[in-house]
Amino acid sequence: MSIYQMFLGSFFQFKNLISVRKSPFGKVIFYLVLLSFVYAIPLTTQVMNVFGNLHADGQKIAEKLPDFTIKDNQLSSPEENSGFIYQSNYLIFTFDPDNKRNATDIQSDLKGKLVSIGMLKDQLIILFPSDETTQSLLGDTSFHLTYDQSIFSSFNGKTIKSVLAEKRLPWFLYVIIFLVAIYPSFINLVFTILFTALFSSIWLKRMDRSLIFLETLKLVIVSATVPTLLSTLIMLFHYSFNSGTFLFLATSFIVYQAVRKTKSSSK
Repeated sequence: MSIYQMFLGSFFQFKNLISVRKSPFGKVIFYLVLLSFVYAIPLTTQVMNVFGNLHADGQKIAEKLPDFTIKDNQLSSPEENSGFIYQSNYLIFTFDPDNKRNATDIQSDLKGKLVSIGMLKDQLIILFPSDETTQSLLGDTSFHLTYDQSIFSSFNGKTIKSVLAEKRLPWFLYVIIFLVAIYPSFINLVFTILFTALFSSIWLKRMDRSLIFLETLKLVIVSATVPTLLSTLIMLFHYSFNSGTFLFLATSFIVYQAVRKTKSSSK
């Protein structure tokens, strides 16, 4: 079967899906990758929305930042008592050249927020919630950077304010977000499909259908097309939707429709 035939059959021709077992495995895996691209759209949209809100917060922070500098690896401000705390639904930002707060305070700020950032006297701290999504996207969720590092050689108020004041996010950031979002989406989809294929393989043997596991896996991948598209659509509006359970049940049903009229191995 061609990619087009797989896609068409997954919508209207369930009984013909059984022929996918004869398709090259590489072609079916490519089809799975295409499905993961679609499945990554809700996560990509979520992350883009968050970045958009953080970007709006950054513009507001830029208006409050003084023209600070880094001197002797310390944050220095020309204005006395220029420290402030900015808070929104996603972010809490601390600017503290007066050494009134510490790393523990920045950590406690994270509760209920997506990002906690602290520009303290001696270091920059960036913290994200330690959950599955942020860990899959970022790896590490805690960054403590002292000002003696080379990246702070041109770090000052004017530079940061000009960056934060940009009206639009750079286009390549959207590409990076999508590429990064594909990884957890692909892993989640593969795990669900493997579990469904294992389950399907067991009950197909009970039905006395002569499919080896690899053939069953191919069938499950293509049968997951409509469930994946429906899950993607639902998650665009309700991201907390339990797509794994839905994918398993809906795909299993389509697999059953594909094999129920085939002959048993004993005939």
